[in-house]
Parts: sequence; structure tokens; C-alpha cells
Amino acid sequence: MLRKWLYIIQKNFSITSGLRVRFAFENVLWFAGSIPREYFVDRSAFGVRLSIDTGVKGEVVSRRGNSLKGDIKDPKKYCVIDISKGSKANRYTVSYLSEAPKQGWSRADKTTKLVLRKVKAGSDPLKRYSISKDYYVAIFETTQRQWELIMGKNPVKDQKEDELPVSMVSYADICGDEGFAKTLSSKANIGSFDLPTVAQWEYASRAGTTCRFATGNTNEDIDNTCWHNKNSGGKLKEVGLKQPNAWGIYDMQGNVWERCKDHRSSMRGSNPIGDISGKSAENCGGQVRDGLGACWHGGRAGSNLTNPCGDRGFRIALNLK
Repeated sequence: MLRKWLYIIQKNFSITSGLRVRFAFENVLWFAGSIPREYFVDRSAFGVRLSIDTGVKGEVVSRRGNSLKGDIKDPKKYCVIDISKGSKANRYTVSYLSEAPKQGWSRADKTTKLVLRKVKAGSDPLKRYSISKDYYVAIFETTQRQWELIMGKNPVKDQKEDELPVSMVSYADICGDEGFAKTLSSKANIGSFDLPTVAQWEYASRAGTTCRFATGNTNEDIDNTCWHNKNSGGKLKEVGLKQPNAWGIYDMQGNVWERCKDHRSSMRGSNPIGDISGKSAENCGGQVRDGLGACWHGGRAGSNLTNPCGDRGFRIALNLK
């Protein structure tokens, strides 16, 4: 029996004290005091989510859903790969940063360098799955200039600009034997570059939060972090102009759909991965002509492995040796 129902209409309020059930329909939250464990139903594409979360003892969560426990301290928090010598280089120089630059990331970080952020192993904040090993994920969607430097040619025909996300590249162009990921793996020589799995992508997108969008649940929150159909004019935008998520990763929602490694992942258990042998793979996060039903952590769309598409891009991930 559910008991102690409390009806709360409050713009952005979150707690993790003890057993929690949250039913979110826009800004309406229901909290219950008792329900069986491990129950989760997700219908967020329609603005509805029912979930259970036992919480983390002692954790403090802000009114916008972000953990206040602090960011990771690591001398290799950011991996920076210098790709300025282009496709003819035998090796790319790799360096590391413990913090983001105080003056912010530069144009070079979006064009002649690749910047990746370490993501620490842990559990999904909604308690569905876990990631058992640290990995890196690019803080920006791969840009046209980055693709051109590594692969030798910009495939984009319309909206050709160095700092726009690259599109018109297929899954095979990224993951094939002579594709972007294997070329970068060979020249950087620090691990295996690949598309993130859907679980890796969502884990980095949520950045330890339970809110619907990167910084909260409201229209204002999505406008602050995402290019979508109400603020983009239907045109791709330069990467990194909006606010990042809690882990300093930009444009995880909107701008372009981001290709992932697998298809139809269960999103349950340890390191879940869906089908990688079929003819399609998942894309996450929505794009500039999509609404809020697509531009959130759980936004998904499938696509063919061989066909390039103008609204599909990607961000690269690095699986450590």
C-alpha cells in the first residue's frame, strides 16, 4: 500500500533522503513513502516519469537536481589531443589538464584539438545500470574541421563551417576499418576510440543528475543548454555556445542526433550494450528541428549503418587501455 502521499507543485525540487518515488509531469511531483524496490517506468517522451530511488546516504541534491558533492579531482580529468598536423601526421600529441581553462575553451579546442573529459565509473542516478570502468567522452560534438583534419575531407555540403558539428557521415565512416575512430586510435595511441554505447552516452549526459534536461526540468533549463526547434531557426549551431552539463560536457541534447555504438540496449545491469551486429544503431539526444520529446537524456532514434544523414553527428569516446 502506498501511504503518506504528498502533492507538491514546485518548480524544481529534489530530495534523496530515504526511499523515494517521483512522478514528474512537467513541474508536478508526487512523493510516496512506501513502494516495492527496483520499480521503474519511463514515459518521459510524453512528459511522464515514475521512478524509484533509494538515494545515497548523505548526498545533497540541489533544487535543479545537480549533486553538490563536487567534481572529480584528477590530474588527467581532460585529455587534449593535438590534431593540427592533420591526416598526414604519423602521431598526434596528447596532453592532460586537471581543470578546464579559467578563460574557457578556445576555438582551437573545437577545431585543431580534440578535448575529452574523463567519466568516472559508477551507477546510473536512476539505479538502472552501472558503468564499471572509467572512460573519456568528447566535451564537444565532433566538428567539421576536426573531421577534415583527421580524415582529409569535409563531407558537409550545406552549412559548411569549421565549428559546426560534422554531419553526412555514416556509422561505417566513423567505425569502419579506415574510419575516424580507428585512425584516431592509431595516431593517438592511448586507447581505443569508438562511438559511446547508449549507456555510456546517457551516463555522461545525465552527469549524476535525475532531472529531465541537463540542468533541470523547465523550458528555461532546456533553452540554456540545448538548440531545439523553438530556438535554433532549424539551423545547426557552433558547438559549445550553450551551457554545459554538470560535468562540463556541451550539447548533449539538440544540435545533431549523436550516433551511438549499439541498438536497443536494455539499459539494465553492468555495462549494458545492445545489438551491434544488425543494420541499424541508436542515435541520442535530438537535433535542432526536434521538440522536447526528443531533446532530453532519453531521446532516441534509429538509423541505418551505411547511410549518411544531415541531422546525424557524433561525439567520440575513448575506452582506456
